[in-house]
Amino acid sequence: MTEPVTIPANLGVIPLTVRRFVIEEVSQITGFTIPSLRNLHRQGKGPLMYRMGKRLYCDEPDLLAWSAQQKAATAKGIGA
Repeated sequence: MTEPVTIPANLGVIPLTVRRFVIEEVSQITGFTIPSLRNLHRQGKGPLMYRMGKRLYCDEPDLLAWSAQQKAATAKGIGA
């Protein structure tokens, strides 16, 4: 269900394609349940997600950034 999103060049940015995940895909990727992700979203925590209609979406760069923040905040061991 991942749909590429193309950002038009006339918005002042270079056109690029961004993968957009629905909340079910974010759940599969992160291991968080859908209710947990919805709760995190309501609290302003978790990966950046946004609504279009009744669906919650998360762009791949935002999911990767959130994952990197989680790793940096909790990393232990050699090289951490």
